Amino acid sequence: MRRQVFTHLGIFSIFVILTIFTFRIYFFNHKVPLPFNLLVFYYPPWKYETQLGYGLQVLNKPLGYDNLKLFYPLRKFTLNEMQHGHIPLWNPFVFSGNVHLATYQSSVFYPLNIFYFIFPTADAWTILIFLQPIFSGWFMFLFLRSLKLSRNASLFGALGFAFSGWMIAMWQEVLVLEHSFLWLPLALYASNLLWEGRSIGRAMMLLILAMTMSVLAGFLQMSIYLFITVFIWNTYRWFRHEDKKRRKSIVFFIGISVVMAMLISAIQWIPALEAYILSARGRVDSANLFQEFLSPFVHLLTFIVPDFWGNPGSYNYFSKIRYIQERTIYVGIYVLIFALVALFKKSKNNQLFWKIFTIVMLSLGFALPTSWIWYFLRIPILSVAQPARIFVLSTFGICVLAAYGMNEWEMHDAWKMIKRILFFFTSIIVVLFLFVFIMRFLLIIYDHMQLFCEQGHMSIETFQFLCQKKQVTAYATISLRNLILPTIFITMVWISFIFFRKQQKFFYIFVYVITIVGSLYYANKILYFSDRKFEFPYVEPIVKLKELSGYNRVWSYGDAYIMRSILSYYGIYSAEGYDALFSHRYGEFINTIKTDGKITDQINRTDVDLLEAGQNESMTKNPRRLRLMSLLGVKYILELKPRVKSFITEEERFPSSLFVSVWENEKWRIWEYKQILPRAYFASRYIVEKDEQKIMDHLLDSNFDLHNTIILEDKLEEFHETSEDISMVKITKYESSVVDISVDAKQKGFLFLSDTYYPGWKAFVDGKETKIYRANYSFRAVSVPRGIHNVRFIYDPLSFKVAIAISGASLAAIPLILLVFQLSKASLSF
Repeated sequence: MRRQVFTHLGIFSIFVILTIFTFRIYFFNHKVPLPFNLLVFYYPPWKYETQLGYGLQVLNKPLGYDNLKLFYPLRKFTLNEMQHGHIPLWNPFVFSGNVHLATYQSSVFYPLNIFYFIFPTADAWTILIFLQPIFSGWFMFLFLRSLKLSRNASLFGALGFAFSGWMIAMWQEVLVLEHSFLWLPLALYASNLLWEGRSIGRAMMLLILAMTMSVLAGFLQMSIYLFITVFIWNTYRWFRHEDKKRRKSIVFFIGISVVMAMLISAIQWIPALEAYILSARGRVDSANLFQEFLSPFVHLLTFIVPDFWGNPGSYNYFSKIRYIQERTIYVGIYVLIFALVALFKKSKNNQLFWKIFTIVMLSLGFALPTSWIWYFLRIPILSVAQPARIFVLSTFGICVLAAYGMNEWEMHDAWKMIKRILFFFTSIIVVLFLFVFIMRFLLIIYDHMQLFCEQGHMSIETFQFLCQKKQVTAYATISLRNLILPTIFITMVWISFIFFRKQQKFFYIFVYVITIVGSLYYANKILYFSDRKFEFPYVEPIVKLKELSGYNRVWSYGDAYIMRSILSYYGIYSAEGYDALFSHRYGEFINTIKTDGKITDQINRTDVDLLEAGQNESMTKNPRRLRLMSLLGVKYILELKPRVKSFITEEERFPSSLFVSVWENEKWRIWEYKQILPRAYFASRYIVEKDEQKIMDHLLDSNFDLHNTIILEDKLEEFHETSEDISMVKITKYESSVVDISVDAKQKGFLFLSDTYYPGWKAFVDGKETKIYRANYSFRAVSVPRGIHNVRFIYDPLSFKVAIAISGASLAAIPLILLVFQLSKASLSF
């Protein structure tokens, strides 16, 4: 037992040391593995503040965009709310108000987020990145050992998985994604303990822990992959188990564990389920996702040469295949060789399962008819998610097979098979070198080849690629250069097998060194580090927007356009947003700016924007946008002053009848839109309209009085209209989930609030609950009697209250379940 503890501590220490070495820049150069450098290089307004050291001179890598646009602002808002004693249920700064906890990706209750309350945000984020290779490697080692594989084979498979190309690419790209998946090997390890009848109580707790942590981590697609894998693995074990009575007991324990995990994590997924139903995700056709993101078979080359088409981290990626990080299949040459040994070796039982699993999961990432299974079956989440992410499961399977292959090598010398594999890999390298040298030759004689094409001496259809000089140049330079290191790796593998395969000590040194060096080579290109001073810095236009705007919403024009959701980091209100889950109806409302006022449910599934304007575009060019900006309370607009002579005058861009300049310096200007409606105002009249298109037609009609008349979808009895409009409205308190408004109504009417209508909001007039009407297509209104009143809006969703009750009760039930298990243990024949 003591020896086993020391072994586990030793393995854990190996992954800690390798992680520290991989991220040594954080420790020695005081930089953080976050894309802050990209923020001040790429995004307005920072990239134009060159006098402050931002812009083109800041070294960066074009990776991690979602961290800037989404995940870091989400984390900032979560922390701010919790530090003020609030549960972050609602975010008022995006989408004119949107769910926060229920977006799922906010991962509000993930236990490892405790680090954010101990360390500065960037450092806590960094710790969570560090934990990914440490936990995934350690858990993988435990799982492989439970398959009765040797220590060397288990460590090899664990290293391959923790430092595989896919895992490295996702360490930083989408933090919650990998944290939702790294618990898979622990869940499988716990399952194996149950099937072996060892430490049943501990195994159940580990299984509950792994699945619960996956759900709470905040990326549902990865959690579904985890649950699917756990299900099919345990189904396979059930069929293989010979003792029918015993396997029923095991299935009972596994079932109890799964149910408990789902109940404990209800606080995460129940609110998210409601948000998903109300979002665009389940309605927008996602066929384009499968058309665009399933990989072509030529992508298989990256198993051997991961950067054959360049690397986005090096600014030299030239393939048409987008989002290469999520399509990564590179696992290292040794891992691939030993995985192929296990794949081609005759086997049965567990090894056969992982062969089938790996082949199937790998195939689902490529452009095959079978890869559309999620879409055709309309499987929730997976039918609307990026399908190439399935490569994480094939990566996992390959690393399991690699451990089996290493184990086979230790027991039986598989040199003959390995030699064939190496010859095959070497042949591929030779063919690729031949190809790039042809490209280099074509580059030299390019002008002559182009002339031949033009004169018809060769078929343009056959040799069209010869006339694409950029592609030829890229292959002749980037691909040629990136073939060198893989060639060296394959050469070193040849050397290790030819000269050291009989000398185990030296052989394993070769294996581990080349595996780690290959991973670090890939990591060095894909990982990014930033100066701490660039962590969402305050620049003058941001400061002024925050100072001027108050409760009003803002927008940005032309080259000054600030990417959606970034402003939420600074607590500035916006009608735009970027997230996986938001109100589908609100998205339809804003989308009419782009559709000439027509309602359609086929909207962007992640973005809501007011349609970016060109730098020389008149604000009057799109009257629908101006009309909706009035209703949304978009009062302030940031403009970057033209750097060259503009095609249109300032008056044409921002007519004085509609806009007035309220602040400017030598580079920036902030305009006030004079025709906006207040965030909250009193309307003395209403009309009832249930037809969605007719509602929008009214709202976009310039003759329709937005201020005094609102559109409801339900009729209010005993309401007498009046033309009088002298009522006073004032927002007295505005917090994320509570809004207090004082109303001095001279007649009965409606208080309109231009915040998104959403289930869970309640309204109280002088402490008495009243109905919230959906008004003006996607907003809130309440009936207010004559006189002075206080109206309070509170976000108190039933979904959250049910979820927290279920989660709390389930946590409290765990000791009882363990007690019942202990009392009945003897009767279960374990």
